[in-house]
Amino acid sequence: MAKLNQKNKEEKGKNMANDKMTWIALTDIVVRPEWNARGGDWTKAVDPETGEGWEQFAANIKENGVKVPVEARPAKGGKVELVSGFRRHKAATEAGLKEIPVIVRELSEEEARLANIRENTARQNLRGADLAWALNELVKENPVYRQAGGDTLLATHVGLGQPHVSKLTKIMADTKVGITKQWRDATVPISIREIYAVAGLPKEKQDAAWAEVLGAKSANGASKGPNAWKDAVRKKAHDFGFQLGTLVRLELILDVKGDWRDVLEAAIKMPGEKCKINDKISFAKHLENGYEEGMADPEEEKVEKTA
Repeated sequence: MAKLNQKNKEEKGKNMANDKMTWIALTDIVVRPEWNARGGDWTKAVDPETGEGWEQFAANIKENGVKVPVEARPAKGGKVELVSGFRRHKAATEAGLKEIPVIVRELSEEEARLANIRENTARQNLRGADLAWALNELVKENPVYRQAGGDTLLATHVGLGQPHVSKLTKIMADTKVGITKQWRDATVPISIREIYAVAGLPKEKQDAAWAEVLGAKSANGASKGPNAWKDAVRKKAHDFGFQLGTLVRLELILDVKGDWRDVLEAAIKMPGEKCKINDKISFAKHLENGYEEGMADPEEEKVEKTA
């Protein structure tokens, strides 16, 4: 293992020596947010190293520009695809910058995902749910991680401990998909330990156990405060979306058309003086996620179809 780690360090050192920074227009940088390790509303996160929140971070970028290059890989049409530095890219876009410094590397899909995970875990600000999701995407795309010893290899590649990685991969492999989606979208903190306990249960008992976890969070007042209304709207949006998806799946209503924000505003009352455009986008995403979960076949139906 020590030899493997040393080899990885030597290869990384060679790559860094060949790195060249260039300035690239924001319009030429392709962003694929669906595989960025960060999930949820990560603009609410606080950097554990600096104590800096999103507003301070964005204000600093607006005043001083982007000093640390983002990382990207070549894409079609002479563009590049963002690999790491999503926060810097978003802040630069909001600040109206025309271009930012970029290091472009030839990276495979696996290498790009690993780079994104490493950047976030190195700063210790990637949530357990996001890390579990990112690792699961790597496992799905690369058979080598599904073989014997795959967790050990994966842990080495991302620079984390094997027991921790194994626990996260078990959660994603053994927990119902709807529950892991809710874990990543949760507006209250749910620990790895709590969902790991759910993952150890038979599938038919997981929904009840998960409901207990969520209920305990609500009972402990995790959603109290001046922004508690947001948590309430998110839950309403998700539940309403799930109901819509279920009705469409059962062919009781036609497919839902139109912008999710329009559907949301027509069905759920939101405080007009408080609700900003970013809030509406966030709420609409929860509505859409709930709809997709409602559209998905329940586990028992999947078994019947494959039997």
